[in-house]
Amino acid sequence: MNAADADDLQSAFVIDKLLQSTTLFDRAEPTRGRFRSFLVRALQNYLTDRHRRSGGRREESLTSFHTSAIATSASESNAFDHAWACSVLQEALAKTHAYLLETGQSGTWEVFARRIADPILADCEPTPYPVLVAELALDGPIQASNLLSSAKRVFSRQLQSTLADQAGPDEPFAQQLIDLKEIFSRPAE
Repeated sequence: MNAADADDLQSAFVIDKLLQSTTLFDRAEPTRGRFRSFLVRALQNYLTDRHRRSGGRREESLTSFHTSAIATSASESNAFDHAWACSVLQEALAKTHAYLLETGQSGTWEVFARRIADPILADCEPTPYPVLVAELALDGPIQASNLLSSAKRVFSRQLQSTLADQAGPDEPFAQQLIDLKEIFSRPAE
């Protein structure tokens, strides 16, 4: 199966099961696991049904069919996961920036942005402490380091807040934090 066929099947799944059917969502139970896992299993079942209806009967043919479709799905799932993780990071950074500016800590934000945020987002080198000290008129590298520590604590709280807002009622945000770390630790595709 080529990527276009797999994409067509995924589109058909979305239309048939997610948009036109009301029963799929009724069967989702938070106590039985993550919703994302439920959707992957529903997709696998849909692929099996479509394969059988198309006349395919041999198990190895079905396995090949699943492998091809799921490989494409896994690549797209990784892209989805990465997009989610980036959106969480962006929201936490925006909340951190807003909080630090609202509380009169623009220098703290500048140190954090130039030592942590910008290097991550713009793939650049962190600004050296002596440059920060000179440009921000700080007392020395120790003050810059202390400002960075303060900003990291604020960012950590804002990240936890962002994840808690997104977590379901039965899902602790700690699991989402683990997911976030796992997603960012994957090699780039």
